[in-house]
Amino acid sequence: MMKMKAVYKDHVLKPLNDISHMHLDNGAEVEIDIKQSPTDRITGLLKHVDLTSLELQHKAKDMWVKGLVSDRH
Repeated sequence: MMKMKAVYKDHVLKPLNDISHMHLDNGAEVEIDIKQSPTDRITGLLKHVDLTSLELQHKAKDMWVKGLVSDRH
């Protein structure tokens, strides 16, 4: 097994490294595990939230402060 990074652009995954040494035949199937960055995951989770980024930051801060206050009681 070999790991490598690729860039997704225009609906195509393009390897960042030269893979000619792998001697793949045209049409050969390979297995790909896609890992997204934490930022991409959060963006996906929040895509239906109807708040601006600033409003979201304020809500998160308010929730964090409430958690700190409730932990002290």
